[in-house]
Amino acid sequence: MAEYYDQRTETMPAPERERHLRHLLSKVLKHAYENAPAVRAMMDGAGVNPSRIKTLRDLAQLPILTRDRLIEQERESPPFAGYMAKRIEDIEVVYVSPGPLYYPQGGPAWHRRQEQCMFTSGMRKGDIAIVTTSYHLVPAGLIFHNALASFGVSVIPAGPGNTELQLNIIRALQVTGIVAFPSFLMILVQKARELGYDWRRDFCLRKAFLIGEVPSAATRQMWEEEYGIATVQSYGFVPIGLVAYECEQKNGMHLADGSLLEIVDPATGSQLGPGECGEVVVTLTDEEFPLIRYGTGDLSCYTDEPCPCGRTSIRLLRIMGRVGEASKVRGMFIHPRQVEDALSQVPEVSRWTVVVGKSRYRDEITLRVETKGGEADRGRLLPILEQRLPELCHLRPDHVEFTAPGHIPDSENKIVLDLRKGRVAEV
Repeated sequence: MAEYYDQRTETMPAPERERHLRHLLSKVLKHAYENAPAVRAMMDGAGVNPSRIKTLRDLAQLPILTRDRLIEQERESPPFAGYMAKRIEDIEVVYVSPGPLYYPQGGPAWHRRQEQCMFTSGMRKGDIAIVTTSYHLVPAGLIFHNALASFGVSVIPAGPGNTELQLNIIRALQVTGIVAFPSFLMILVQKARELGYDWRRDFCLRKAFLIGEVPSAATRQMWEEEYGIATVQSYGFVPIGLVAYECEQKNGMHLADGSLLEIVDPATGSQLGPGECGEVVVTLTDEEFPLIRYGTGDLSCYTDEPCPCGRTSIRLLRIMGRVGEASKVRGMFIHPRQVEDALSQVPEVSRWTVVVGKSRYRDEITLRVETKGGEADRGRLLPILEQRLPELCHLRPDHVEFTAPGHIPDSENKIVLDLRKGRVAEV
Protein backbone atom coordinates (compact mmCIF):
# COMPACT_ATOMS: atom_id res chain seq x y z
CA MET A 1 0.00 0.00 0.00
CA ALA A 2 0.96 3.64 -0.31
CA GLU A 3 3.51 5.39 1.84
CA TYR A 4 2.75 8.77 0.31
CA TYR A 5 -0.36 9.60 2.33
CA ASP A 6 -1.91 8.24 5.52
CA GLN A 7 -4.00 5.29 4.39
CA ARG A 8 -5.50 4.81 7.84
CA THR A 9 -8.11 7.42 6.95
CA GLU A 10 -9.36 5.21 4.08
CA THR A 11 -10.43 2.34 6.29
CA MET A 12 -11.59 4.19 9.41
CA PRO A 13 -14.70 2.70 11.02
CA ALA A 14 -17.76 4.89 10.47
CA PRO A 15 -17.82 6.47 13.98
CA GLU A 16 -14.11 7.29 13.81
CA ARG A 17 -14.51 8.74 10.30
CA GLU A 18 -17.37 10.93 11.50
CA ARG A 19 -15.22 12.31 14.35
CA HIS A 20 -12.31 12.84 11.96
CA LEU A 21 -14.42 14.79 9.46
CA ARG A 22 -16.03 16.87 12.21
CA HIS A 23 -12.59 17.83 13.47
CA LEU A 24 -11.41 18.83 9.98
CA LEU A 25 -14.59 20.81 9.32
CA SER A 26 -14.42 22.69 12.61
CA LYS A 27 -10.76 23.50 12.09
CA VAL A 28 -11.12 24.83 8.54
CA LEU A 29 -14.25 26.89 9.33
CA LYS A 30 -12.54 28.61 12.27
CA HIS A 31 -9.43 29.31 10.18
CA ALA A 32 -11.46 30.53 7.19
CA TYR A 33 -13.66 32.79 9.31
CA GLU A 34 -10.59 34.42 10.84
CA ASN A 35 -8.50 34.71 7.68
CA ALA A 36 -10.70 34.71 4.54
CA PRO A 37 -12.88 37.86 4.26
CA ALA A 38 -15.29 36.22 1.78
CA VAL A 39 -16.00 33.34 4.15
CA ARG A 40 -16.50 35.70 7.08
CA ALA A 41 -18.94 37.78 5.02
CA MET A 42 -20.85 34.67 3.94
CA MET A 43 -21.19 33.38 7.49
CA ASP A 44 -22.06 36.76 8.97
CA GLY A 45 -24.64 37.27 6.22
CA ALA A 46 -26.24 33.97 7.16
CA GLY A 47 -26.07 34.81 10.86
CA VAL A 48 -23.97 31.73 11.54
CA ASN A 49 -20.94 31.51 13.82
CA PRO A 50 -18.38 28.79 12.99
CA SER A 51 -18.99 27.16 16.34
CA ARG A 52 -22.59 26.39 15.29
CA ILE A 53 -21.47 24.12 12.44
CA LYS A 54 -20.40 20.78 13.83
CA THR A 55 -21.59 18.30 11.21
CA LEU A 56 -22.06 18.05 7.49
CA ARG A 57 -25.79 18.51 7.95
CA ASP A 58 -25.15 21.82 9.74
CA LEU A 59 -23.58 23.20 6.55
CA ALA A 60 -27.11 23.60 5.17
CA GLN A 61 -27.29 26.80 7.24
CA LEU A 62 -24.88 28.41 4.74
CA PRO A 63 -25.55 29.40 1.11
CA ILE A 64 -24.08 27.43 -1.78
CA LEU A 65 -21.22 29.19 -3.54
CA THR A 66 -21.78 29.13 -7.30
CA ARG A 67 -19.13 29.65 -9.92
CA ASP A 68 -20.92 32.76 -11.15
CA ARG A 69 -20.84 34.20 -7.63
CA LEU A 70 -17.16 33.33 -7.33
CA ILE A 71 -16.45 35.22 -10.55
CA GLU A 72 -18.39 38.23 -9.18
CA GLN A 73 -16.37 38.10 -5.97
CA GLU A 74 -13.17 37.97 -8.01
CA ARG A 75 -14.18 41.17 -9.76
CA GLU A 76 -15.09 42.79 -6.43
CA SER A 77 -11.99 41.63 -4.52
CA PRO A 78 -9.17 40.73 -6.92
CA PRO A 79 -7.03 38.73 -7.19
CA PHE A 80 -8.32 35.94 -4.91
CA ALA A 81 -11.99 36.88 -4.43
CA GLY A 82 -11.50 37.22 -0.67
CA TYR A 83 -10.72 33.51 -0.13
CA MET A 84 -6.96 33.69 0.32
CA ALA A 85 -6.42 32.51 3.90
CA LYS A 86 -2.62 32.33 3.92
CA ARG A 87 0.13 34.81 3.18
CA ILE A 88 0.98 34.96 -0.51
CA GLU A 89 4.62 34.14 0.29
CA ASP A 90 3.44 30.85 1.81
CA ILE A 91 1.67 29.78 -1.38
CA GLU A 92 3.38 27.24 -3.62
CA VAL A 93 1.59 27.95 -6.92
CA VAL A 94 -1.17 30.17 -8.32
CA TYR A 95 -3.40 28.87 -11.09
CA VAL A 96 -5.63 30.77 -13.49
CA SER A 97 -9.07 29.46 -14.41
CA PRO A 98 -11.49 30.80 -17.04
CA GLY A 99 -13.40 33.76 -15.65
CA PRO A 100 -10.68 34.71 -14.99
CA LEU A 101 -10.22 33.28 -11.50
CA TYR A 102 -6.96 33.23 -9.59
CA TYR A 103 -6.53 30.64 -6.89
CA PRO A 104 -3.62 29.32 -4.84
CA GLN A 105 -2.91 25.64 -4.30
CA GLY A 106 -0.19 23.44 -2.94
CA GLY A 107 -0.72 22.98 0.81
CA PRO A 108 -0.03 19.63 2.49
CA ALA A 109 -3.70 18.58 2.63
CA TRP A 110 -4.18 19.45 -1.03
CA HIS A 111 -1.12 17.43 -2.11
CA ARG A 112 -2.20 14.43 -0.04
CA ARG A 113 -5.63 14.48 -1.69
CA GLN A 114 -4.20 14.54 -5.21
CA GLU A 115 -1.82 11.69 -4.39
CA GLN A 116 -4.59 9.65 -2.79
CA CYS A 117 -6.80 10.07 -5.85
CA MET A 118 -4.05 9.09 -8.27
CA PHE A 119 -2.60 6.18 -6.32
CA THR A 120 -5.24 3.78 -7.65
CA SER A 121 -3.98 4.46 -11.19
CA GLY A 122 -1.51 1.66 -10.41
CA MET A 123 1.41 3.72 -11.68
CA ARG A 124 4.55 3.42 -9.53
CA LYS A 125 8.33 3.71 -9.69
CA GLY A 126 9.47 2.08 -12.91
CA ASP A 127 6.47 3.34 -14.87
CA ILE A 128 6.78 6.04 -17.51
CA ALA A 129 3.63 8.15 -17.75
CA ILE A 130 2.57 10.68 -20.35
CA VAL A 131 0.34 13.53 -19.15
CA THR A 132 -1.81 14.81 -22.01
CA THR A 133 -3.64 17.62 -20.19
CA SER A 134 -2.71 21.28 -20.28
CA TYR A 135 0.21 22.71 -18.35
CA HIS A 136 -0.68 26.27 -19.32
CA LEU A 137 -2.33 28.37 -16.55
CA VAL A 138 -4.89 25.71 -15.58
CA PRO A 139 -3.83 23.22 -12.90
CA ALA A 140 -4.53 19.85 -14.50
CA GLY A 141 -1.11 19.03 -15.94
CA LEU A 142 0.89 19.95 -12.85
CA ILE A 143 -1.56 18.23 -10.48
CA PHE A 144 -1.07 14.89 -12.18
CA HIS A 145 2.62 15.43 -12.85
CA ASN A 146 3.48 16.16 -9.21
CA ALA A 147 1.32 13.36 -7.80
CA LEU A 148 2.87 10.79 -10.15
CA ALA A 149 6.37 12.04 -9.40
CA SER A 150 5.70 11.51 -5.69
CA PHE A 151 5.26 7.78 -6.48
CA GLY A 152 8.57 7.71 -8.35
CA VAL A 153 6.92 7.66 -11.80
CA SER A 154 8.87 9.20 -14.69
CA VAL A 155 6.61 11.82 -16.29
CA ILE A 156 6.43 13.16 -19.84
CA PRO A 157 4.65 16.56 -19.88
CA ALA A 158 3.09 16.26 -23.31
CA GLY A 159 0.02 18.46 -23.02
CA PRO A 160 -2.97 18.15 -25.38
CA GLY A 161 -3.10 17.49 -29.12
CA ASN A 162 -0.39 16.35 -31.59
CA THR A 163 -1.80 12.84 -31.81
CA GLU A 164 0.82 11.27 -34.07
CA LEU A 165 3.67 12.89 -32.16
CA GLN A 166 2.30 11.55 -28.89
CA LEU A 167 1.97 8.07 -30.39
CA ASN A 168 5.60 8.26 -31.49
CA ILE A 169 6.64 9.28 -27.98
CA ILE A 170 4.56 6.53 -26.37
CA ARG A 171 6.16 3.93 -28.65
CA ALA A 172 9.73 5.22 -28.57
CA LEU A 173 9.92 5.63 -24.78
CA GLN A 174 7.85 2.53 -24.01
CA VAL A 175 5.36 4.59 -22.03
CA THR A 176 3.34 2.44 -19.63
CA GLY A 177 0.75 4.90 -18.30
CA ILE A 178 -1.29 7.87 -19.44
CA VAL A 179 -3.36 10.65 -17.91
CA ALA A 180 -5.97 11.74 -20.42
CA PHE A 181 -9.52 12.72 -21.21
CA PRO A 182 -11.37 9.61 -22.39
CA SER A 183 -12.02 11.26 -25.75
CA PHE A 184 -8.29 11.80 -26.31
CA LEU A 185 -7.42 8.25 -25.33
CA MET A 186 -9.97 7.07 -27.90
CA ILE A 187 -8.39 9.33 -30.52
CA LEU A 188 -4.97 7.84 -29.74
CA VAL A 189 -6.02 4.22 -30.05
CA GLN A 190 -8.01 4.89 -33.22
CA LYS A 191 -5.10 6.76 -34.79
CA ALA A 192 -2.78 3.88 -33.90
CA ARG A 193 -5.15 1.50 -35.68
CA GLU A 194 -5.30 3.78 -38.74
CA LEU A 195 -1.50 3.84 -38.88
CA GLY A 196 -1.38 0.05 -38.88
CA TYR A 197 -0.16 -0.51 -35.34
CA ASP A 198 -1.15 -3.45 -33.17
CA TRP A 199 -1.60 -1.84 -29.74
CA ARG A 200 -0.72 -4.86 -27.62
CA ARG A 201 2.32 -5.68 -29.78
CA ASP A 202 3.65 -2.19 -30.51
CA PHE A 203 2.87 -0.27 -27.31
CA CYS A 204 3.55 -0.85 -23.62
CA LEU A 205 0.80 1.49 -22.41
CA ARG A 206 -1.42 -0.52 -20.06
CA LYS A 207 -2.62 1.99 -17.41
CA ALA A 208 -4.90 4.99 -17.93
CA PHE A 209 -6.02 7.56 -15.38
CA LEU A 210 -9.13 9.18 -16.90
CA ILE A 211 -10.29 12.69 -16.10
CA GLY A 212 -12.84 15.29 -17.11
CA GLU A 213 -15.31 13.11 -19.02
CA VAL A 214 -17.35 9.97 -18.38
CA PRO A 215 -16.69 7.11 -20.82
CA SER A 216 -19.35 4.53 -21.43
CA ALA A 217 -19.08 1.09 -19.89
CA ALA A 218 -18.79 -0.38 -23.39
CA THR A 219 -15.87 1.92 -24.22
CA ARG A 220 -14.00 0.98 -21.07
CA GLN A 221 -14.60 -2.70 -21.73
CA MET A 222 -13.24 -2.26 -25.25
CA TRP A 223 -10.07 -0.54 -23.97
CA GLU A 224 -9.46 -3.24 -21.41
CA GLU A 225 -10.30 -6.30 -23.51
CA GLU A 226 -9.04 -5.27 -26.96
CA TYR A 227 -6.12 -3.03 -26.00
CA GLY A 228 -5.19 -4.31 -22.55
CA ILE A 229 -5.49 -0.83 -20.99
CA ALA A 230 -6.69 -0.84 -17.37
CA THR A 231 -8.68 2.34 -16.74
CA VAL A 232 -9.37 4.28 -13.56
CA GLN A 233 -11.78 7.21 -13.31
CA SER A 234 -11.52 10.25 -11.07
CA TYR A 235 -13.62 13.27 -10.18
CA GLY A 236 -12.34 16.79 -9.85
CA PHE A 237 -12.66 20.30 -11.19
CA VAL A 238 -11.11 23.74 -11.06
CA PRO A 239 -10.49 25.41 -8.71
CA ILE A 240 -10.56 22.48 -6.30
CA GLY A 241 -8.54 19.72 -7.97
CA LEU A 242 -9.22 16.02 -7.52
CA VAL A 243 -11.70 15.06 -4.80
CA ALA A 244 -12.77 11.46 -5.56
CA TYR A 245 -11.25 8.37 -7.09
CA GLU A 246 -12.22 4.94 -8.32
CA CYS A 247 -10.90 1.84 -6.57
CA GLU A 248 -10.29 -1.56 -8.14
CA GLN A 249 -13.96 -2.48 -7.69
CA LYS A 250 -15.03 0.22 -10.20
CA ASN A 251 -18.37 0.72 -8.45
CA GLY A 252 -18.23 4.41 -7.64
CA MET A 253 -15.60 6.96 -6.66
CA HIS A 254 -14.43 7.17 -3.06
CA LEU A 255 -14.27 10.60 -1.50
CA ALA A 256 -10.68 11.58 -0.76
CA ASP A 257 -9.69 12.54 2.77
CA GLY A 258 -10.51 16.15 3.55
CA SER A 259 -13.32 16.29 0.99
CA LEU A 260 -16.84 16.79 2.35
CA LEU A 261 -19.68 16.05 -0.03
CA GLU A 262 -23.34 16.99 -0.10
CA ILE A 263 -25.93 16.10 -2.71
CA VAL A 264 -28.41 18.98 -2.83
CA ASP A 265 -31.79 19.38 -4.52
CA PRO A 266 -31.17 22.09 -7.18
CA ALA A 267 -34.74 23.39 -6.80
CA THR A 268 -35.07 23.53 -3.01
CA GLY A 269 -31.49 23.56 -1.74
CA SER A 270 -32.24 20.74 0.70
CA GLN A 271 -29.69 18.02 1.37
CA LEU A 272 -30.52 14.65 -0.17
CA GLY A 273 -29.80 11.14 1.02
CA PRO A 274 -28.08 8.11 -0.52
CA GLY A 275 -29.31 7.24 -4.00
CA GLU A 276 -31.07 10.58 -4.57
CA CYS A 277 -29.89 12.61 -7.56
CA GLY A 278 -28.94 16.25 -7.04
CA GLU A 279 -26.15 18.79 -7.38
CA VAL A 280 -22.70 17.87 -6.11
CA VAL A 281 -21.67 20.40 -3.45
CA VAL A 282 -18.14 20.13 -2.05
CA THR A 283 -16.44 21.61 1.00
CA LEU A 284 -12.69 21.14 1.32
CA THR A 285 -10.62 21.37 4.48
CA ASP A 286 -7.66 23.06 2.75
CA GLU A 287 -6.63 26.14 4.73
CA GLU A 288 -4.93 27.97 1.84
CA PHE A 289 -8.07 28.65 -0.22
CA PRO A 290 -11.15 27.48 1.71
CA LEU A 291 -14.17 27.22 -0.56
CA ILE A 292 -17.15 26.33 1.63
CA ARG A 293 -20.16 24.63 -0.01
CA TYR A 294 -18.92 25.03 -3.57
CA GLY A 295 -21.65 24.05 -6.02
CA THR A 296 -20.03 22.15 -8.87
CA GLY A 297 -23.07 22.18 -11.15
CA ASP A 298 -22.73 18.42 -11.67
CA LEU A 299 -25.65 16.08 -11.05
CA SER A 300 -24.91 12.84 -9.25
CA CYS A 301 -25.80 10.71 -6.24
CA TYR A 302 -23.86 8.82 -3.61
CA THR A 303 -23.95 5.55 -1.75
CA ASP A 304 -22.85 4.80 1.80
CA GLU A 305 -22.97 1.04 1.37
CA PRO A 306 -19.73 -0.80 2.26
CA CYS A 307 -17.26 -1.29 -0.59
CA PRO A 308 -15.51 -4.68 -0.94
CA CYS A 309 -12.17 -2.87 -1.21
CA GLY A 310 -12.36 -2.00 2.51
CA ARG A 311 -12.44 1.77 2.12
CA THR A 312 -15.20 3.28 4.25
CA SER A 313 -15.84 6.68 2.68
CA ILE A 314 -19.06 7.35 0.83
CA ARG A 315 -18.85 6.84 -2.92
CA LEU A 316 -19.89 9.28 -5.60
CA LEU A 317 -21.69 7.47 -8.39
CA ARG A 318 -21.82 8.30 -12.09
CA ILE A 319 -22.03 11.98 -13.09
CA MET A 320 -25.46 12.26 -14.70
CA GLY A 321 -25.49 15.74 -16.19
CA ARG A 322 -25.21 19.46 -15.43
CA VAL A 323 -27.23 21.97 -13.46
CA GLY A 324 -27.69 25.48 -14.80
CA GLU A 325 -26.05 27.16 -17.71
CA ALA A 326 -22.63 25.56 -18.13
CA SER A 327 -21.69 22.80 -20.54
CA LYS A 328 -18.64 20.62 -20.05
CA VAL A 329 -16.57 20.38 -23.21
CA ARG A 330 -13.27 18.49 -23.40
CA GLY A 331 -13.05 18.56 -19.64
CA MET A 332 -13.57 22.34 -19.40
CA PHE A 333 -16.74 24.27 -18.66
CA ILE A 334 -18.07 26.78 -21.16
CA HIS A 335 -20.45 29.43 -19.86
CA PRO A 336 -22.61 31.68 -22.04
CA ARG A 337 -21.50 34.67 -19.97
CA GLN A 338 -17.86 33.91 -20.69
CA VAL A 339 -18.59 33.82 -24.43
CA GLU A 340 -20.52 37.07 -24.06
CA ASP A 341 -17.53 38.67 -22.31
CA ALA A 342 -15.22 37.46 -25.07
CA LEU A 343 -17.36 38.60 -28.00
CA SER A 344 -18.39 41.92 -26.45
CA GLN A 345 -14.87 43.10 -27.29
CA VAL A 346 -15.61 42.52 -30.99
CA PRO A 347 -18.04 45.32 -31.94
CA GLU A 348 -18.73 43.87 -35.40
CA VAL A 349 -20.51 40.87 -33.82
CA SER A 350 -24.20 41.50 -33.21
CA ARG A 351 -25.47 38.00 -32.37
CA TRP A 352 -23.89 34.66 -31.59
CA THR A 353 -24.56 31.03 -30.76
CA VAL A 354 -22.12 28.35 -29.61
CA VAL A 355 -23.07 24.87 -30.82
CA VAL A 356 -21.47 21.90 -29.04
CA GLY A 357 -21.61 18.62 -30.90
CA LYS A 358 -19.62 15.42 -31.25
CA SER A 359 -17.52 14.20 -34.16
CA ARG A 360 -16.62 10.56 -33.70
CA TYR A 361 -15.17 10.55 -30.16
CA ARG A 362 -14.35 14.24 -29.85
CA ASP A 363 -16.40 17.21 -28.69
CA GLU A 364 -16.64 19.89 -31.39
CA ILE A 365 -17.37 23.59 -30.93
CA THR A 366 -18.91 25.72 -33.65
CA LEU A 367 -19.19 29.48 -33.12
CA ARG A 368 -21.96 31.02 -35.22
CA VAL A 369 -21.96 34.79 -35.44
CA GLU A 370 -23.88 37.52 -37.17
CA THR A 371 -21.69 40.42 -38.23
CA LYS A 372 -22.38 43.92 -39.41
CA GLY A 373 -19.84 43.84 -42.23
CA GLY A 374 -19.34 41.99 -45.50
CA GLU A 375 -17.03 39.23 -46.73
CA ALA A 376 -13.86 41.33 -46.42
CA ASP A 377 -14.56 42.06 -42.77
CA ARG A 378 -15.22 38.39 -42.10
CA GLY A 379 -11.74 37.48 -43.29
CA ARG A 380 -10.28 40.00 -40.87
CA LEU A 381 -12.53 38.88 -38.01
CA LEU A 382 -11.86 35.15 -38.31
CA PRO A 383 -8.48 35.06 -36.49
CA ILE A 384 -9.81 37.53 -33.89
CA LEU A 385 -12.79 35.32 -33.09
CA GLU A 386 -10.65 32.17 -33.05
CA GLN A 387 -8.42 33.84 -30.46
CA ARG A 388 -10.99 35.58 -28.24
CA LEU A 389 -12.83 32.45 -27.11
CA PRO A 390 -9.79 30.52 -25.79
CA GLU A 391 -8.56 33.64 -23.99
CA LEU A 392 -11.51 33.42 -21.59
CA CYS A 393 -12.72 29.83 -21.91
CA HIS A 394 -9.51 27.90 -22.71
CA LEU A 395 -11.46 26.28 -25.54
CA ARG A 396 -10.77 27.01 -29.21
CA PRO A 397 -13.68 26.75 -31.66
CA ASP A 398 -13.29 24.09 -34.32
CA HIS A 399 -15.40 26.10 -36.74
CA VAL A 400 -16.50 29.73 -37.05
CA GLU A 401 -19.60 30.23 -39.19
CA PHE A 402 -20.65 33.69 -40.34
CA THR A 403 -24.31 34.35 -41.04
CA ALA A 404 -26.12 37.31 -42.54
CA PRO A 405 -28.05 39.65 -40.20
CA GLY A 406 -31.35 38.11 -39.12
CA HIS A 407 -30.28 34.49 -39.53
CA ILE A 408 -29.80 33.79 -35.82
CA PRO A 409 -33.28 33.87 -34.25
CA ASP A 410 -33.98 35.31 -30.82
CA SER A 411 -34.34 31.81 -29.41
CA GLU A 412 -30.73 30.98 -30.36
CA ASN A 413 -29.08 34.33 -29.55
CA LYS A 414 -26.41 34.27 -26.83
CA ILE A 415 -26.79 30.64 -25.88
CA VAL A 416 -24.70 27.49 -25.74
CA LEU A 417 -26.62 24.86 -27.68
CA ASP A 418 -25.39 21.46 -26.54
CA LEU A 419 -26.46 18.92 -29.17
CA ARG A 420 -24.76 16.05 -27.33
CA LYS A 421 -27.56 15.86 -24.81
CA GLY A 422 -30.24 18.15 -26.17
CA ARG A 423 -29.81 20.98 -23.70
CA VAL A 424 -29.52 24.72 -24.04
CA ALA A 425 -27.65 27.09 -21.76
CA GLU A 426 -28.64 30.74 -21.90
CA VAL A 427 -26.97 33.94 -20.74
